[in-house]
Amino acid sequence: MKAVILSAGRGKRLRPFTDCLPKPLLPINSEGKRVIDGVLDYLLPKCEEIFVVVGYKGELIRKHLGGYDKVKVLSISEEEIYSGNLYTLLRAKRFLKETDFVITNADHIFPQDVWNYFPRREKPIEITFHSKSFRKILEDEMKVKLNNGNFERMDKALKDYDGAYIGITFVEKGISEEFWKTAEEIFKTKGGTAKVEDVLNQLKEFVGIVNVDPVKFYEIDTFDDLVEVWNAHKIGGI
Repeated sequence: MKAVILSAGRGKRLRPFTDCLPKPLLPINSEGKRVIDGVLDYLLPKCEEIFVVVGYKGELIRKHLGGYDKVKVLSISEEEIYSGNLYTLLRAKRFLKETDFVITNADHIFPQDVWNYFPRREKPIEITFHSKSFRKILEDEMKVKLNNGNFERMDKALKDYDGAYIGITFVEKGISEEFWKTAEEIFKTKGGTAKVEDVLNQLKEFVGIVNVDPVKFYEIDTFDDLVEVWNAHKIGGI
C-alpha cells in the first residue's frame, strides 16, 4: 500500500507562526519533532512508499524530509495552492494508478492502533469516521450523512449528519481507474473549487464507513490544537 499526504496549504489560522514556517514543520515537542513527522510515524510502518505534495514554502518541507528513504516529495507552485485540494491530489495520480493507497492530510496525526480498525476492505473505498454519539462534532469538521448505515454524503455545511470524516481515505487498486477518472472530470468541471470529497460523494455507492470511535486523533488547525498535541507528547499520548 502507498500513501499520499496533502501538504500544500498556507495554514492561515496558525499565523503568525506560518508566516515563517509551513504548518507541517511546526514543532510538536521539545526535541524538534514536527507535525509532518507525527503523520509519518503512523504511515511509515504500513506504507511501502509515501508521496508528499507540497506548495506553500515547499522547499523547506522537501529539505526536512530528505532523511526519509520511503518518502518522495512532489511540488505544486504557490499560485497553484489556490486550485483546491483535488488539484493537489491529482499531482500524485501517476504514482498511485495501479496500487492500493491512502489519502491523508499533513495536519492529521493518528496513533498506530488506527490500523487495527482501518481499512476493513469491505468496500473499494473506505473512510475513517467518528460518530456523533461518541463525541461532539465541531462546526468546522467534515460532516458525514449515512443512509441505513451506508455512506450518503459528506460536506462541512451539512446540518443533518451522523458523524464526521476524520482524515484517512483508503482506495483499493480495483477502483483506482474509476476514482482518478472521476477526479479529473470533477476538476475539469469545477476547477479550483473542486475538493476530494466531491469525488467521494460522486462515487458514494463504492464508499464504506469505518467507525474508529476508540481511536484518538489530532487535527492541527489552531494554536490550541498545537498545544494539545504538545501536551500529548509530554504524557506519552502519541
